[in-house]
Amino acid sequence: MEDSSSNIVSVYPNPLIMAQSRNSDFLDSQLNLSNLTNEYIIFKVYNNQYNLYSATPSTSFIPPKDKAIVKIKRYIKYNLPTNTTNEKFLLVFYIINRVISNKEEAKEAFKAKLFI
Repeated sequence: MEDSSSNIVSVYPNPLIMAQSRNSDFLDSQLNLSNLTNEYIIFKVYNNQYNLYSATPSTSFIPPKDKAIVKIKRYIKYNLPTNTTNEKFLLVFYIINRVISNKEEAKEAFKAKLFI
């Protein structure tokens, strides 16, 4: 697996690999996000199959030179398709111009677009 990184954030694993959970209702995985900057970063996870996937947290922050974990679940109440190329994720990151101390502040900053 490769590490997908820029000069701002490193994302691992790339590509995302889903594994059967102990709970037979979903597949799960996690994304490890590393902030490579000396600034606070806010992020949001989007996907085009919101009825199949959940990301926790979907909006949050990463302190300078720190890490965050996003847990991804794919519900399998529907049959697994043979072609998953239409299932996509988008991670949006912004360097923010203030200190964030909790997920609610990150959500508000993302909505208000209080980034550099």
